Amino acid sequence: MTEGLKPGERGVVEGGDRVRAGQKVRPAATRPPSRAPTEVFRSHGRFFIDRPIVAMSHLDLMVIFGVVAIVQLPIALYPNIRAAGDSADRAYPGPMP
Repeated sequence: MTEGLKPGERGVVEGGDRVRAGQKVRPAATRPPSRAPTEVFRSHGRFFIDRPIVAMSHLDLMVIFGVVAIVQLPIALYPNIRAAGDSADRAYPGPMP
């Protein structure tokens, strides 16, 4: 290597056994490292963090679709919901007051 290094610095050369003293070496293009699956999901999150207007637009669409869905749902299809509660009766032997 004749360029890019200061005197005394060392460079790592792949295939160094094929390089002779004084031979010019040019850098080879490197492949970017493959992304792990978690990085892919992080990049989706990063997309919305970097573009808050797109994120708000998606939020608005979800709210509108939700309101339309609730309005169009017939009451007969609503789930039966009872108030949470329980009662316990205990009979004690003996005279009652």
